[in-house]
Amino acid sequence: MAVAVCRHVQGRGGAQPAPPFLVRSDRLGLAVTASLALFVVGAALLGQLFYGPADPGADLRAAAQDESLYLVDVNRAPWYELSLVPGLGGTFSRRIVAQRPYAALEDLLGERGGVRGIGRIRLEELRPFLTVGPATLPEKP
Repeated sequence: MAVAVCRHVQGRGGAQPAPPFLVRSDRLGLAVTASLALFVVGAALLGQLFYGPADPGADLRAAAQDESLYLVDVNRAPWYELSLVPGLGGTFSRRIVAQRPYAALEDLLGERGGVRGIGRIRLEELRPFLTVGPATLPEKP
């Protein structure tokens, strides 16, 4: 069964326009909702503009100053544990593991024949998270 859509309703006085799709109260509610949504989005954008984005590194810097921080031993930790240290990734972690053992953190410096890509600045960023334990490696089971 087909349903025809009419634009005009036949009445006594001839063709009359069909009733509007939304009644006045519906249009008012829709306008209020759209205005509120625009206000919320605008407030969020202005907050980003004036206050800047949230600083994701603030927690890491605070943790670096905490004395109870968990330190990762470059001579004993597996590469996947080293890769969790901020500033290291999988590549640097594998390079560190490949060139073990280390007597001091300064042995990581690429300019001293250590890990290529780790310079003085990166080493100072990593220092709060790393430690150098005994140079003996754990036995493999």
